[in-house]
Amino acid sequence: MRSDKEKPHAGLCRVTFLPKDVSAFVERGTSIYDASIKAGATINSVCGGQKQCGKCKVVVSGGRVVKGNAGILAAEDLRAGFVLACDTFVDGDVVVEIPPESVLGKGKILEGKKTPTELADDLAGKFPFDPLVKKAYVQPEPPSTESNIDDTHRFAMAACKALGVETAEADLRVIRRVTSTARTNNWKLTATYATLGQRGKIIRVEGGDHETENMGLAVDIGTTTIVLHLIDIHEKRVIDIESKYNSQTKFGEDYIKRIMYAQEHANLAEMQSLIVGDINELLDTVCARNGLPCRDVLSVTTVGNTAMHHFFLNLDPGNIRREPFVPVVNFPPPVRAREIGLALHPRAVIYALPGVSVYVGADITAGVLATGLYQNEELSLHIDIGTNGEIVLGNREWMVCCSASAGPSFEGSGVKHGMRATEGAIEDVEINDRYEVQFATIGGTRPRGICGSGLIDTMAELFKAGLLDRTGTFHSVDGGPVRADEDGTMKFVLVPAEKSWTKRDIVINQIDIQDLLRSKAAIFAAAEILVESMNVKFEDIRHVYIAGGFANYLNIENAILLGMLPDIPRERIHFVGNTAIEGAKLCLLSRKAAETVHDIAQKMTYFDLMSNYKYMDYYQKALFLPHTDLDLFPSAKRYARNND
Repeated sequence: MRSDKEKPHAGLCRVTFLPKDVSAFVERGTSIYDASIKAGATINSVCGGQKQCGKCKVVVSGGRVVKGNAGILAAEDLRAGFVLACDTFVDGDVVVEIPPESVLGKGKILEGKKTPTELADDLAGKFPFDPLVKKAYVQPEPPSTESNIDDTHRFAMAACKALGVETAEADLRVIRRVTSTARTNNWKLTATYATLGQRGKIIRVEGGDHETENMGLAVDIGTTTIVLHLIDIHEKRVIDIESKYNSQTKFGEDYIKRIMYAQEHANLAEMQSLIVGDINELLDTVCARNGLPCRDVLSVTTVGNTAMHHFFLNLDPGNIRREPFVPVVNFPPPVRAREIGLALHPRAVIYALPGVSVYVGADITAGVLATGLYQNEELSLHIDIGTNGEIVLGNREWMVCCSASAGPSFEGSGVKHGMRATEGAIEDVEINDRYEVQFATIGGTRPRGICGSGLIDTMAELFKAGLLDRTGTFHSVDGGPVRADEDGTMKFVLVPAEKSWTKRDIVINQIDIQDLLRSKAAIFAAAEILVESMNVKFEDIRHVYIAGGFANYLNIENAILLGMLPDIPRERIHFVGNTAIEGAKLCLLSRKAAETVHDIAQKMTYFDLMSNYKYMDYYQKALFLPHTDLDLFPSAKRYARNND
């Protein structure tokens, strides 16, 4: 069914997108990419329509367009009739076909643990159950001639006694409702109390006993995905989980491009509304599925990198990308739902957890809380791998952290046939001694491209098969599968055209390999800087926590073979999943956990790699497979010597 959200009138052109069969009316000269956003026919793009990534390939099957410079497209793409949606402009009514490789499919999103007993188990022995927002049923003595204390104070005193707190102010909206609610319900009332810094407030009064009806949200606002957990706080259990892609991705895969868009268009409000809209959509879904009114949600903890929290709170993120790289705030105060636009109870409290710097945000501090690194006696390393690689080294005595720009390769972007971890993405690869490829795809469908975990496997398998030397350069083996592309670039065909969804070869080429080398070198060099700066060694580390969506599907042996992770006993390496959302849930259920995550953020010392003169030297040494210093990777020496 076509979606015509606007009535056509003079000067507007109709752009129809297939196979979804949705349309939008736009002004002549509008790019096809911008028209797709308006029509809701999202096209894959890494750069957000900036004519840089070449991912938004489409076919114009009807109508008039003006084409820009197609230099970024390969000759085979041009022969197939592809144009770039961001560099092709409407000059009349147009019909556009979005090919399979340019469609954003259903994603493989790391949502976190789902078992109903997990929250009680996680709290046990760690933090006391003491929610940030709690409810208490109270029955104050009605006023009389002997006791003429005002209604609000009478209610507040009873609430304090039931909650075990010394004082509690009441919101003005609560004060306005106390008298009528108390008298209508014979002074049988439920108070909702919220922790707000050093003070607490009563934010809601209800008639009757609703003490057990206390719902909260933990939300991970990721650059790529948003994950929401609906929590029954009284029962200490996860009721439901939902997730989706962050709608901001249409303006670019990384947050720097989104900051640039917001500044260039003076439209920070739009970027904020996209995140809020995503959260509201997820909230509506889980509440409807469980027969709960959204107004019963009274507390929210959020995690995310510093830029995402700035967008969410409608704070200017401009200085995140400008020297001296200082955020508006690292420790946001609690705010009310009505200030943000979330469709909860209007006085519900949102707690955005604290970060450390512009590049180490609340997702990392919450992750450190969840893993317990901050209280380990033994030395531990926390690595969260994405477009940036955030790394924390330390124990209960000290913690240091840094962020390395790993680029988009690990998320399948910036690679010729790379894609997100969505349906049809190759996620697991093996190459035998006859150079035959075995692979698995997300969803078990025919392959459309290759995502981050598949790319790591591919490079490692090529190295083991002797098809890559230590510099990451392809070996041309007589009769082997490495061949030159039309432009002379060496490539390896993973999937021939007849077996792919796109009906074209899926390959990894020399440029892709070099991008992956730079990404893995950035991660390892950052870890090496922290280790060297603290005068310890990798072998001193007893726990390595690998966090994040991409990392959760990583083949450890291959990551070590390539020199991305330290070569230490494998039992010390732990996949810990979405630790950001786990930390957010702990804080929702315990004031002590929330206080602890603030202490963690204050305790961490941030290392700025951009100003560290040693970092580039470490990075250059890591631009080899696995590294220039083979003593750092004893398990990889056999393959390295075979490929010298």
